[in-house]
Parts: sequence; C-alpha cells; structure tokens
Amino acid sequence: MLKSNGLTVIGVKSLGVEVHSVYSYGSLVWTKTSPITYIISLSASSNTIGAQGGNITLTISGTKTSLSPSGEVITESFTPVIEISGSGFSLNNNILVVESRGIIVGTTRTGIITASYPEATTQTVTIT
Repeated sequence: MLKSNGLTVIGVKSLGVEVHSVYSYGSLVWTKTSPITYIISLSASSNTIGAQGGNITLTISGTKTSLSPSGEVITESFTPVIEISGSGFSLNNNILVVESRGIIVGTTRTGIITASYPEATTQTVTIT
C-alpha cells in the first residue's frame, strides 16, 4: 500500500493488456487504467542460405512496457516462444542451423521462424 498526501494506492492488478490501480482518498475509491504494451523483435542475419546449408544468427527479444500508478514507465523483458517450420532447420540457442540439401539442382526449401507471446503481435522470418 502506497500513501502520498492522503491518497492511498490500495492495489495494482494486471488484467491482460491493462493495469488497474485502485486508489482511495478519504471515503472515495476509484480505478485508473494504464495500457500495457508487448513488443516482440525478431530478425535474422540472412534470409537466404545456399545448398550447402550453414548457420544464421537470430536476434530475438521481448519487451513489456506499462505505467506505474505514479506515471513512471516500467520496462521489463520477456522471452517469446520460438517455433520453426520447414525440413532441415533446427535451433541451437539463437543460431538457426540449416542442413545441406545436397547437389540436386532446383531443389529449394523454406524455413519459417515464428516468435509469439500472449498479448503480443506474432513476428515471423522466412529463410529460403
């Protein structure tokens, strides 16, 4: 509980994409709503890979921003969920490992890396 000049913050609760702060002053009680923003950043050092395969470095981060009852900006990190689709693609920490596809001419493959988190906009990167 926080008090300042007779104003008391009774509680703070996160409800999905908003923070609800309950205040009291004397016999008055009210709620203030502040938005919460979730941002995922996903990028790859390259979007193409040769027939011989190789490694691609992925940069992945998640940032949650909200306001405290006093109006202070609060920034926190979160870890997005990473999924990979496509044959011959695997993830080792933040390194996308792409297997060799051999010497068959014209054979292409596509890998899609998806970063997601509840309440955040899903981000994707396509590797060919």
